[in-house]
Amino acid sequence: MDRIDLKRKVGNIEQLAYVRETTFSSGKAKGVRALEVNNGLISFTVICDRGFDISDMRYKNVNLSFISKNGVVNPHLIHTNAVGFTSSFTGGFLYTCGLDNTGGDKFGKVTHGSQTTVPTSIVNIDKYWDGNDYVLQVTGIMENTALFGPNVIIERTITTSYMSDEVNIRDEIINEAFLEAKYRLLYHFNFGYPLVDEGAEIVADILSTIPRTPESADNMEDMLKIDAPKDEYPEFVFFHKLRGDYPTVELRNEKLGLSASLAYSAKNLVEFTEWKSMVSGDYAVGLEPASVNIDSDDFCTIAPQSSVVNEITFKVKEI
Repeated sequence: MDRIDLKRKVGNIEQLAYVRETTFSSGKAKGVRALEVNNGLISFTVICDRGFDISDMRYKNVNLSFISKNGVVNPHLIHTNAVGFTSSFTGGFLYTCGLDNTGGDKFGKVTHGSQTTVPTSIVNIDKYWDGNDYVLQVTGIMENTALFGPNVIIERTITTSYMSDEVNIRDEIINEAFLEAKYRLLYHFNFGYPLVDEGAEIVADILSTIPRTPESADNMEDMLKIDAPKDEYPEFVFFHKLRGDYPTVELRNEKLGLSASLAYSAKNLVEFTEWKSMVSGDYAVGLEPASVNIDSDDFCTIAPQSSVVNEITFKVKEI
């Protein structure tokens, strides 16, 4: 709709699209700052105190994301004897793994690394007109620093617009130090019911696949198919090589009439992991672009006073 025509009908644009600041007030999430973003079609919650990650994600109020039994957990409770990784893993639409680790317990670091526990030191909220598009943009700055050690800043910008079916996530990883910075990154996108349901499927242009476990190897024939949940069932993990410089991975549910996809630059995100958890109660699919394989000992590097940029576009489509 034309911007002027819309302004004639709406005195306050927040009746159509908004960004709202909030703070969780109870339970394990008590005290955690968050941003509620709603563009009229897509709504999601950005967790400021958990690496500027995204918990819930909805399209026309239909849930798309997997949220674990733990829900959002305050980072001050995490990695204690009482609240280990499995008791604090939120899942959520986006759970950022890194910068010190992306897989299981490795390098003396916690599972999936510490990035998701880094609180945002600066939060910017921008709402503005770009022609006839009303843009909603939130930016968070996360600082990974140590005395005599790294000084790496992640500037994450999440952008959408009124009635758009897309959300863009842009990370600039900046090495502010005067020594080379080492890092690992994995973007753990997690999808759940009702998008994840029996009959849904993953669609991608796959060149080759390596199963991570013997159970995964036995399940390769059905690795792209979504099954009904099963009690006491193992998880499956597959390492895919995708074709192209800007691959797209799609999760399609014909019965629901919805598809959700991730498109990203493979320049820095050279690996892709599929996580299938078909077990009852923890029913989820993870689609995970990454800078390195989670089981490798590899790290990427950033030269002093330099940066790298990763961009991922999430899109919902009615089918």
